[in-house]
Amino acid sequence: MRRHTIVLGLILLLALAATPATAAEREGDGRGTIVRLVEVRAGEHEYLGVVLKTLDSGRTLTLFVPRKGEVHERARRLKPGQVIAFRYALDGGHTWLTRFEGVRKEREGEREGKREGEGKREG
Repeated sequence: MRRHTIVLGLILLLALAATPATAAEREGDGRGTIVRLVEVRAGEHEYLGVVLKTLDSGRTLTLFVPRKGEVHERARRLKPGQVIAFRYALDGGHTWLTRFEGVRKEREGEREGKREGEGKREG
């Protein structure tokens, strides 16, 4: 009986290890600062790559950009130092940029000015 339990446990562990990644593990989002744009190779094809440093962990990532479409056209205009919010998907062993938008940085003076002026009425 004990041997059957161990064998069953091993089979369950192997089945769980062989299960494909869930959608949550294949997709994600984050915020990062653009480091540079590069050419990356996948098989026989070359793609635009976006190298960025994540704001939360400071890791450097290279995201592949699809060769056609709006994401590609917009990604070509990204500049080093620009902060973006991005979504990515894992496919074919590569991390692909699927969507992004620029994040505006508030200037220190503007933020303080808004805070100081809020709630004050003249009259």
